[in-house]
Amino acid sequence: MGVKSALFTFDFEDESLCHAQRFDTAWERLRERERIVHGRTLELVAHSWTAGDAQILKYHYCPLLYFRRQYNLGCQLLETALGFKMQANESSYDLLHHVYKPDEEPVDKYQVSLRHFYDALGKDLTDWQHWESFVNGFHSKLFDLARIDRDDLHTDAALLYPFFTRLMAERDNRLFSGATMGESDLTDPPDKVAESQREIHGKFNAAMRSTQPRIDEILRKHFPDAE
Repeated sequence: MGVKSALFTFDFEDESLCHAQRFDTAWERLRERERIVHGRTLELVAHSWTAGDAQILKYHYCPLLYFRRQYNLGCQLLETALGFKMQANESSYDLLHHVYKPDEEPVDKYQVSLRHFYDALGKDLTDWQHWESFVNGFHSKLFDLARIDRDDLHTDAALLYPFFTRLMAERDNRLFSGATMGESDLTDPPDKVAESQREIHGKFNAAMRSTQPRIDEILRKHFPDAE
């Protein structure tokens, strides 16, 4: 299998390994990816990360470091990734799942959040350098829906639990297409959200019908023996 094929399958392998909780093996594959992409194994602390690295930090490096109990490094890298997103003015709502998840003990990589690193390190989220900006970045309607006062959340990160769970419950009541439009799912009137969901659902089905032949072609190219 060539280099391009190895990169093509990386995300699939990572998902499979993490689902099986083979986190050490997934880490070895991630480090192998570095050698393919960069020609060397990276020095993770000293490496000059860029905004373009935020996704792989959030979804690959940081969760695996958490499961490997490398909390200091994982926390540092997740703070770096979130810092890039804050500098780019990404909405706090879109970052919420990376800052906080209610799961007490994560069992898969999508449950790991900054909150878990801070808990492991005995820190409070209010100490995060972007905490004030993060809280200020939520639309005022979200605080009304969650029945939480913004000023109270500024000083008490524990209020993220009711804030998060109430917002997610309302979001789940509104969405049915499998897609989200972000914060507007909750700030727009319910009937407008429902109309948007129906439109998205129709477009998704049409797109799948038109792209499936191309997907099949790519799979045949990379996995000719699978036919």
